[in-house]
Amino acid sequence: MNIIVCDDDKYTLEQVQTLIEKFKAEYNRNDIKADYFLNADEALLNNFKFYSIAILDIEMPKTNGIALAQELRKNNKQLILIYLTAYSQYVDDAFDLNASRFFAKPVNPERFFKGLKAAVEKVENAEVEVFLKNCGKTIRIEASEIILIEVHGHGTKIITKDGDYNCVKGIKYYEEKLTGKSFVSTHRSFIINLNYLASYDNNCAYLIGEYTVPISRRYKSNFKKKLLDYFGEKL
Repeated sequence: MNIIVCDDDKYTLEQVQTLIEKFKAEYNRNDIKADYFLNADEALLNNFKFYSIAILDIEMPKTNGIALAQELRKNNKQLILIYLTAYSQYVDDAFDLNASRFFAKPVNPERFFKGLKAAVEKVENAEVEVFLKNCGKTIRIEASEIILIEVHGHGTKIITKDGDYNCVKGIKYYEEKLTGKSFVSTHRSFIINLNYLASYDNNCAYLIGEYTVPISRRYKSNFKKKLLDYFGEKL
């Protein structure tokens, strides 16, 4: 998981770096990698990278944190934004970008830990790590892009809006990782994303993209409960 931190105040940047390192040690999260920048223009030179979380100062010379966030969002629409600011006049613009947290300077360590933990958990519910069979490499897929997952040989096939992926991990792994309300098992061999549900009957779920998935007797009760939870009304 990649994090970008940008603040033109060196003291704040160093404070955030220390807090992130403490967070990684406390939660044993060596998979978290962070890049640190003192200005937004320098950060933009690194904008080819996929970041999951951005921790940004709002008020910076030349390019401010709002403009930087808009550019970062081009690489990841699900980017989680955390702002460091003492400037209330920018709050409306930040809310337009769906900022998750605001921290006043100097940063309160306890609040920062709580906010970062929530952001990391949100990322892990929004992204899925996939180890590909054909090339032996790991990629991350946005959970919102997944239409369904099905057992395929000794692994699984993940079907997304942009293509299919043959994966090493079994379906149980994805049942545990995809804890969001939109994902539900309909059969021991299938997980579907309710965002793509077009209709269903007593035996099958019909998904956008002309996918038909069986609903087994064992999973019917939980499937209907998930529908009620997800759509918020009796279907």
